[in-house]
Parts: sequence; structure tokens; C-alpha cells
Amino acid sequence: VERWCMPLCDGCNSTRVVNDRKQMKKIIGKMSIAAALGFMLGLLFLSNTYEQQGVAGLPQAIWQCLLITYIFGSIPAGWNLLNRITPKVFLILPIFGWVIYFMIKFFLAYMIGWLIMPYRLYKIKNRYQELRAIEEKILKQ
Repeated sequence: VERWCMPLCDGCNSTRVVNDRKQMKKIIGKMSIAAALGFMLGLLFLSNTYEQQGVAGLPQAIWQCLLITYIFGSIPAGWNLLNRITPKVFLILPIFGWVIYFMIKFFLAYMIGWLIMPYRLYKIKNRYQELRAIEEKILKQ
């Protein structure tokens, strides 16, 4: 069954609901792990600012911590978008070429991720609501 057509039986539809939920949890998990890493880095900056400026620099440091958390959390959203537009063919590159390729891809994911993340979260929220409605429809039958 393709993603865009409605499955004919309840079993197929239930399987699709389960698979879509797993995929959404996986995406949110990646974003959460990246955001947690960003939060730890932000806390490092926060403690450094507090040591240098005291309480006066704390509000700015808190905003920086939140911004770093958001930016790190948005990198997986940018990476997923880049995966959709890059070809799925295997490129024969030397090791150094792969390092350069992934550095460029990471930088681009960083640059577009913070723009894509709100849209990605919106899509996940809407899809979750659709899946809940589909599940309720299946259970009523």
C-alpha cells in the first residue's frame, strides 16, 4: 500500500498507523538527543558567563543557552530535508572526500534546520492527530 492511498483493510491501516508512529518517535528522538547536547553546551556557556560577569550577564546567557538548544535540536530536521533532495546513489569518494561531504552536509543542515524545524514539528503534530482519528475509526468498527 502506498503512503498516499487509503488502505483497504483495517489490518493494513493499523500496520501503517504503527509504522508512522514509530517513524515519528524516531524523528522526535533524534531532535531531542541533539537538543540535549545543545542544552549541555549551552549550560557550559552559561556557567562560563556567570563566572566572568556574575548575575548581570545571566539573562543573556540563559537566552544563549536556549538558542543553542534550539539550533542543535533543529539540525536533524535539516539533515532529513537534505536526505530527501540528495541522490540515493552510492558515490565513490576517497575518505577525505567523504569527510568534506559530511562537513558540508552538516553545515547546510545547521543553516536550514532552524528554519525547517517549526514546520517539521507542525507536520508531526498534524500527522499524530490524523493517526489518532484513524485509530478511533478502526476501533469503532
